[in-house]
Amino acid sequence: MKNLFPAALALIVALVLGYLAYYLADARHDDNSILVTVGTIISTALTLGTAMAVRPENERIGVNLRVLATMMFIATLACNLGFAAFGVAMPFYLVLIVLLLVVFLSVAWKLINIKDV
Repeated sequence: MKNLFPAALALIVALVLGYLAYYLADARHDDNSILVTVGTIISTALTLGTAMAVRPENERIGVNLRVLATMMFIATLACNLGFAAFGVAMPFYLVLIVLLLVVFLSVAWKLINIKDV
């Protein structure tokens, strides 16, 4: 229950950044502005939610997980806002964001499942 507030805060930040991406993409009259908005919300919520709300029992794993999540948050946010501001080629956008999230989730999964540090 104590991780509910950071998770809600991460979701609110994800929604606000999603709106920013929508505003940037819609200002250019881009047809894929909804795609950028949804991609920004999903990637920001996953990475920022992990950095803020996930607390493993081992502190070393927790630090590594938060550093990984913060780095991926910055990378996905830069990609999302870059595609929103300068234009979206849908295949490139989808491939890049999905690859970033798959790498993030696989490394985070391995970190969480480490038993002996």
